[in-house]
Amino acid sequence: MRITGIVVLLGLAVASCGAPEIGTPTTPEPTPTTTTLISNDPSADLDAARERWRESGLDTYWYRLVDDCGECDPQSRLPRTVVVWSSEVTGPRQQTVESLFDEIEAAIEQGRTVEVVYNGNLGHPVDIGIDMQDRAFDGGHHILIEDLVAGLPGDDMATAQLENARDLWESTRPEAYEFYTSIHCNCELDGTVWTRVEGERIVDWSVEFGADPETSISPITIDIMFEDLAEMVSLAEGVVEEGVRFTGSAAYDPQFGFPVWVGLNIEVLDPASELAELPPRLVFSIEDFTPVEVNGPEALGALEEARELWEAEGPSDYRYEMTIHDLENASFTDPFVVTVSAGAVVRVESRGQVVDDLPAPVLTVDMIFDLIARRATDGDFVDVLYDTKLGYPVFVAMREAETEGSVQIFSIERLTQLP
Repeated sequence: MRITGIVVLLGLAVASCGAPEIGTPTTPEPTPTTTTLISNDPSADLDAARERWRESGLDTYWYRLVDDCGECDPQSRLPRTVVVWSSEVTGPRQQTVESLFDEIEAAIEQGRTVEVVYNGNLGHPVDIGIDMQDRAFDGGHHILIEDLVAGLPGDDMATAQLENARDLWESTRPEAYEFYTSIHCNCELDGTVWTRVEGERIVDWSVEFGADPETSISPITIDIMFEDLAEMVSLAEGVVEEGVRFTGSAAYDPQFGFPVWVGLNIEVLDPASELAELPPRLVFSIEDFTPVEVNGPEALGALEEARELWEAEGPSDYRYEMTIHDLENASFTDPFVVTVSAGAVVRVESRGQVVDDLPAPVLTVDMIFDLIARRATDGDFVDVLYDTKLGYPVFVAMREAETEGSVQIFSIERLTQLP
């Protein structure tokens, strides 16, 4: 079962989502960001902050969380949206304010170095530092809580809001893109799926997380997702059908228009209804949306444009640093310093020592262009980012299309012309 999927799961009854008609998508103003300074008594600060938070009475809110984990994978440091609905998180890797308080308290009791800044109005932490000098490999970490907003993301679901978002998507949709979709519910769709789309076709996907080993979560394009949402709200405006009432909200990306968060509360009014077995709540969200270079002729076209720029602007003798990434073991090599002269690699160093046994991608820029062209022509998945001034590849990821083998990833930095 697909999450075309969302509609099928709900027996097409989600079309009765109650919502007033409103204008374009809006984002509520965040709570005031007045903060209190850290003191020399972390326990006293924590107690005072907890009391302010209890007095606020907030049990439904959302915020942006940034895990500044030091030298870890930059992808891990991307901000993510945390939504707490009636004191419960709506997805994995999320924390309520109460759980953040518990984490701070545990660190204090363990005698760790704790530095926290709290919001002066509501009391929630905005900057948490625990053993800052030891992050990221020895247990220390640094968390930022940004722009906490009361209520759910976005506005009540409505047709006008949805159509504005779809118009924006259709005018800005990339030729190819990747994203993570998460479904959160007490149902068989609960999980997270990564999807890559080229044009209107899903070309690759994988289930990243499933609460149930038999999860039915599966990929869906954003275009089809909009079709589902249109059906979900087409009979809105307060209609109650089949003994079930739907309420909820939706938020859309301001740049591309795709839905970043949709939440439904499902209230059963008639226990005899065929829809009485629906979960009481269903949430889905999109994170880490990334436009990407496409494969085949399009990828080769981008490569040829970059190669022409390199041939016109790039130096003939140069030095660059290459980092080879190993995603399977969450690691990467120290950069190789590669020296190119007269169209050939003449010297490779690592940690100041000359390297004789060269890794496969340590090549001249022209040879890297040839490697990318060969892999794209063979139909492999190839993602490349090119330097905008000189055209050389700054990031390359390649995987054979017909296998589940490892991804070959490397990046180039600090390319400089030799005298």
